[in-house]
Amino acid sequence: MQKRAYGLASKEHDIKNKTGTKFNIASITKTFTAVAILQLHEEGKIDLNTPTGNYLKDYPNEKVKNSVTISQLLTHTAGLSNFHVTNFLDECKFKFKDVKNFVPLFVNESLLSEPGTEYNYDAPGYLLLGLIIEEITGNNYYDYLNQNIFRKAKMTNTDAYDVDAIIENKANGYTFAGDPTKPLKNNVFYLSKASPGGFHYSTAEDLFNFNKALFSYKLINKVTVDLIDKASY
Repeated sequence: MQKRAYGLASKEHDIKNKTGTKFNIASITKTFTAVAILQLHEEGKIDLNTPTGNYLKDYPNEKVKNSVTISQLLTHTAGLSNFHVTNFLDECKFKFKDVKNFVPLFVNESLLSEPGTEYNYDAPGYLLLGLIIEEITGNNYYDYLNQNIFRKAKMTNTDAYDVDAIIENKANGYTFAGDPTKPLKNNVFYLSKASPGGFHYSTAEDLFNFNKALFSYKLINKVTVDLIDKASY
């Protein structure tokens, strides 16, 4: 397999990308979370049609706890709003160390629609899935992914980093912040440590390895992979 790299990892320092440069992969992280949930489903530990409250018994939003199913969280049909484009931008990013630290951003928000009736792309649903992974396994979400997905798929350069961590060979990100007529900005103001909904760092080769492992059924079996395809997780 031939490898090439293009573009700049750092515009301000004129540093070129390498084939092993680590990029923030944003919501591709959700795919890892979905696979983790489906692994637990295969083990008989999760019923996809069961309300969230069966696993998060102390979750304070009663409507979500009692009426939103695991399947609806996976498929963005729970009716939850997307905090990553609202109040998240105003928060100090250093305080997000664990999955539970993200919950106050959305726990008291009303649903946009009745569960199962509309598609509304969101991150909170995947935060809840991360909490469920921790509740069921007794394991830290990040540790679970490292042990059950990244190691199995030979993803040696994929991880969640604190926002102030110094990481070798990491690309900077840039954004127009919604207005392409304005100059590019460094997107560090937008990033936090990865959550189950986004912001892991990875490389092109690691993502290729993930794809190979997924479709050679090393992470979940063929029946479950076909289920992902039909549901568009």
